[in-house]
Amino acid sequence: MKNTQNDTGKTHSSEGPDIFTDPAQIRRQAEEKAKTRPLPSPESMTREQIRQTFYEMQVRQIETELKNQQLCKGLELYADHAELLTAITENILDLVALTDLEGNLGFVGKSHEIFGYERQSMTGQNVMDYVHPDDLPRVLEAFKELVASGDPPRTEYRFRCRDGAYLWIETRGTLLKDENGHPRKILFSSRDISQRKQAEEAIEKERSYLSAVIDSIGEAIVICDAEGRISRFNETARQLHGLPEQPVLPEQWAEHYDLKWVELFAFPIKQEGNDKITGIVEYVRDITARRQAEKEREKLQVQLYQAQKMQSIGRLAGGVAHDFNNKLSIINGYAEMALDMLEKSDPLYDNIREIHRAGLHSADIVKQLLAFARKQTISPMQMDLNDTIGSLLKMLQRLIGENIDLAWYPGSHLWPVKMDPSQVDQILANLAVNARDAISDVGKMTIETKNVVFDKACCQTHAESTPGNYVMLAVSDNGCGMDKEVLDKAFEPFP
Repeated sequence: MKNTQNDTGKTHSSEGPDIFTDPAQIRRQAEEKAKTRPLPSPESMTREQIRQTFYEMQVRQIETELKNQQLCKGLELYADHAELLTAITENILDLVALTDLEGNLGFVGKSHEIFGYERQSMTGQNVMDYVHPDDLPRVLEAFKELVASGDPPRTEYRFRCRDGAYLWIETRGTLLKDENGHPRKILFSSRDISQRKQAEEAIEKERSYLSAVIDSIGEAIVICDAEGRISRFNETARQLHGLPEQPVLPEQWAEHYDLKWVELFAFPIKQEGNDKITGIVEYVRDITARRQAEKEREKLQVQLYQAQKMQSIGRLAGGVAHDFNNKLSIINGYAEMALDMLEKSDPLYDNIREIHRAGLHSADIVKQLLAFARKQTISPMQMDLNDTIGSLLKMLQRLIGENIDLAWYPGSHLWPVKMDPSQVDQILANLAVNARDAISDVGKMTIETKNVVFDKACCQTHAESTPGNYVMLAVSDNGCGMDKEVLDKAFEPFP
């Protein structure tokens, strides 16, 4: 380094070659060059030519002095700018560096000492040599984009320190051009963002931890913003409602929610320092199974009440039928004895015969009462339901009359059933009479059979059923049917 003092008294310092040459040396160089140039002979010159020559020399001397003054002022301004630029680069907190278009460092600011390197050791090195391998492709792409377009992108990457560790920095490049507009250098301004990255990683770690905690909760958690937009939900909520990844507007909830019974608890999210509500946390519990169980329990209670009522009625009917059957036995017995003792021509014979018929009819009613009370002895046997029904068709046609068409659709390969044939007769006879009463004019009664299988899903909606193989007997007609009041009492013994 060499110190030179100009005419203003300021001392300038510079690195490398000295731009301020010694005046004595300049004098010697001028004398050497003057010896090589021919001078005109004064003897051959007129007075006016000599006077003109001295005038031109004086003008050139003054011109040279003026140029020197301008040069000194320019050097003084340059020195001031250099001192300012040096002060800025030495004291700025950001990292300032200058590279060529290949990325080779030509200047690095004092702030680069945070990496542990001496600045002189970094000069001449390629900036890409310090970039983390995982970030290098992205940084190279940004560097090429800057050189090609001049657009200064902001890039975040890891910069290698002297001890092998890495610091996160954010860099913005500016393309410097010459007077012709051609790219010449690149000025990089960088900032250490390691603390910010550590804070972001800590926040992300905390967020991941909270997400894991929320997702591990067995109940659905839904978080909404102040507008009611769903911003967060756990995995249980996703499974419960079938929600998508992106936020959902309130008016779109119905498009995603499945219809389920839920129990909802809502808590406001308040901004710290005031009571402004910024969101809502919803704690949702799926109670569909509980509601279904309650509904099933209500149904079972109704069935239990019906069974208890039928049992009470059956007990009462059984007792009455049993006592009444004893009396009927006596009446029918004496009536048969009287008929045997009387001639058919006797005036009392017809009366006694009507008494006997009424007794027999009453005995049939008693049988029905005993069957209802389950006190009648039944004789179940394995049978083909198609054969049994086929033998009853003529009797059923007579019951419903000629104006009602009887259609019979037997199922193929019907499984055998075990029951009392007389019960089949009684069921079909009662249904035929009901069909006849329900059809006012011309109509149709249909009887069909087929094999059916009840699975667990079917039995869940029919509590009175158990899974297994069954033979279906279906009887229908196109009569007027029953209104709700009558339908509710369809299985009442004495409606």
